[in-house]
Amino acid sequence: MPLLTYYAQHKASHLKRTIECYGCYQSFKKYSHMMLHLDGGYCPSNITGVDLNQGAAECYQWAHYIDEDYREAMLDGLDLAKKYHDTVFPYTCPECSAVFAKISGLFQHIATPACSQTINSGAIKKLVRWLEKQYKL
Repeated sequence: MPLLTYYAQHKASHLKRTIECYGCYQSFKKYSHMMLHLDGGYCPSNITGVDLNQGAAECYQWAHYIDEDYREAMLDGLDLAKKYHDTVFPYTCPECSAVFAKISGLFQHIATPACSQTINSGAIKKLVRWLEKQYKL
């Protein structure tokens, strides 16, 4: 493992759990971890990936991170995998154009140094605020 990667992982292991889940009172070290919890259906609140898709598609900044071909189905609250009978990639990083099947994948990408997009800038910052308003207890 490269020294820089090891250092980043070690540093992350010491982070405090300061991110509270939108649907329950579980805390996480990173926003991307909370999104995995929700997107994977692990939250007792029953907020799911379908809910997050719908919320992301409702945000006025949607065109920066959602492929317009999937937006209508997301707004309708449809499970994209079932609708298209395959894995689809509705999310795009606004900075580097990498594509993702799930919103949690987009946030995992943003949490890494792989891209200059951050959670605190541009359309992603607005998406985070929008999702918090929609789903926070």
